[in-house]
Amino acid sequence: MKTHEVPPRVRALVALLLGAAAGVATADVEKRPGAPAVVPQAPAKNEDPAVRRLALRLADWEKAEGRMTVDGLTARAFIAPDALAYRIASTYVRLRRGGMMHGPAVTRLRASLPRWKRYDGRSLLRVSLHNSKFEIGKKDRRVYTQTRNLARDAIVVRTGKKTRLGTKLGGSPANLRVASLRVKKFWTTADGFTRRFTPRRERGRLVRDPSSIGRKAVLSRPVKALVLEDKPAEVELLLTRKHLEKRGRTAVGLELHGWKTYEGPWKGDVIDLNERREWKELGTFALKVPLPPGGLVVSPEIRAIVEQVRMPAR
Repeated sequence: MKTHEVPPRVRALVALLLGAAAGVATADVEKRPGAPAVVPQAPAKNEDPAVRRLALRLADWEKAEGRMTVDGLTARAFIAPDALAYRIASTYVRLRRGGMMHGPAVTRLRASLPRWKRYDGRSLLRVSLHNSKFEIGKKDRRVYTQTRNLARDAIVVRTGKKTRLGTKLGGSPANLRVASLRVKKFWTTADGFTRRFTPRRERGRLVRDPSSIGRKAVLSRPVKALVLEDKPAEVELLLTRKHLEKRGRTAVGLELHGWKTYEGPWKGDVIDLNERREWKELGTFALKVPLPPGGLVVSPEIRAIVEQVRMPAR
C-alpha cells in the first residue's frame, strides 16, 4: 500500500483545529519570527495595602526629580518636604518589605528618633551621583573626585533669584569613599645613560652620552578627597522649610562645583598622569529640582505612621 504524505497546509489546519478544541491551551506564549516570546508575568507578591499606599506616597516625592548628565557623571535630586517624615516612612517600608511585622518596625523606628533629631522641622534634598561607566578597559577605570567641603562648596542650593540657601548634611554620604590621593607625574633626574655612542675620531671605543639621563617617577604628597567609583553615591542635604514655603516657588537650583574626573590605571589611589592622561575639572553645572506635584503637603498615610512612631511606648 502506498503511503501519501500529508501536505504542510493540511497539517497546520489540523493543528489549529485541535488547539481551538482544547481551549487554546498553548496560546499563553506567542512566538513570532524576529520577535521575543511574550511570557505571562508572575503575579505580584502579596503586600500589605497600607505599606503599598505608603510607598506610593513616597514615590510622589521621589519621582519629582531633576536630572542632568555631564561627562559621564549623572546627578539626580528630589525634594521631600518633611525630612523626618521621609526618613521614618522610607525606613518603615524597607523594614516591612524585609519581612518585619508592623509592631517591631514601629519599635525600631521609635528607638531611632533621638539619632534623627537633625531632620525634625526641616526639608530634605536628596542628591544621587552615578558614574555611568566605571570600567573602561581591562585595567583602566573612570573615577570622580571631590576635594572641597561637600555641603558648603561642592553642592550649592539656590532659589529662583539666585539666593543661596544654607544647607547641612543629614548624615555621612553613602558610597563616597574618603581617600588619600597621590598624583604620579613628577620626575627626578639623575646621572646615567640609556645608550652609548662612538665618537667620529675615536673608532672602536664607546663613550657615554651626556645628554642621556635616567628618570624616575615620584608621587606627590597625599591629597584628601572623596572618590566616586562604581556604586551610586547618596547625599542628604537638610533645608529650612520656610525657604521652600514662599509663595509661587516651584523649584530650586542645584549646582555642583569642583568635581574632577580621571581615566586611567586605578590602583592604590594613584592618579597616574603619564601618557597624556588628565585629571580635569568638570566645571560648574546646574539643574533644576522641582517641588513635588502636591506641593509641600504631607499625605495622611505618611502623617499616620509618623504620629504612631512619635507616640510614647506603652
